[in-house]
Amino acid sequence: MNALWSCDCPGAAGVHRDELGEKLERAGTVICRRGGQFLLVRQRMRWSLPGGMLRAGEAPRECAQRELGEETGLTARLLLYLWEFTGFSKRHYVFLAELEKDAQAQPLNEIRSCRWFHPSDKPTLLLSVPTRSILGLVSDHGDLLDTRGTMQFSTDEDTDECKSST
Repeated sequence: MNALWSCDCPGAAGVHRDELGEKLERAGTVICRRGGQFLLVRQRMRWSLPGGMLRAGEAPRECAQRELGEETGLTARLLLYLWEFTGFSKRHYVFLAELEKDAQAQPLNEIRSCRWFHPSDKPTLLLSVPTRSILGLVSDHGDLLDTRGTMQFSTDEDTDECKSST
């Protein structure tokens, strides 16, 4: 795992392989926080963090911003690179998003629903394996995420789930 507060996303270019030489897909993954809650999206059965696969020639930060918009309609004012997380078949470039105070997430494209959850909800949720691990890392470093001077999060306690109209 790279340094927690790296100023840019290192090593994103080129082919990535795991310890056995297998090619890894690359994904931009976004942590959105508001009032101590995390935004999760659901495509099928499992909840996950917003994010998706990098396109050819796309930087991880660009991917994270694009996927956040495509899945939730949100635009981050700032995306702060946190770390790389390597799962079974993907390398996730994890970013922390600063959102507008009144930003409202809505499920778009393949996303069926989106919702803000409190960290204490984690044991009761059917989460993707990478999401469960990444949220565990966030919990381990929550003091750093909460005290980072350049990140300002709203304190709205919006817990309403939004559902796709399709």
